[in-house]
Amino acid sequence: MRPYARTGGRTHPGQDLQLESLVQTSEGGRRYLGAGTTVQRFICDLCVDVRSVAEVAAYARLPLNVVKVIVDDLAAAGAVEIQQRGMLLTDRSSQDFMTRILDGLRAL
Repeated sequence: MRPYARTGGRTHPGQDLQLESLVQTSEGGRRYLGAGTTVQRFICDLCVDVRSVAEVAAYARLPLNVVKVIVDDLAAAGAVEIQQRGMLLTDRSSQDFMTRILDGLRAL
């Protein structure tokens, strides 16, 4: 399937999502509210644990721009919450997060 077919022909998300933007499934997203496709449900399941946009793309095996559009749609529907930047690198969970990003990028 062509990437643009998964996004309804859109190539850019409505908001500026960075590689390091964090995505977490909301309570509604855990019940798949706002997640109508298989890929959207996969992302909701994946992001029960906080993941970066780059990690989501790697796990979903989809192009980054496609994932950005899908995540933006999920956020608009209230299925996921997006956190932009603002991590403290001295925080242990942030260090673990950065390690996961590097592992995900290496897997690409």
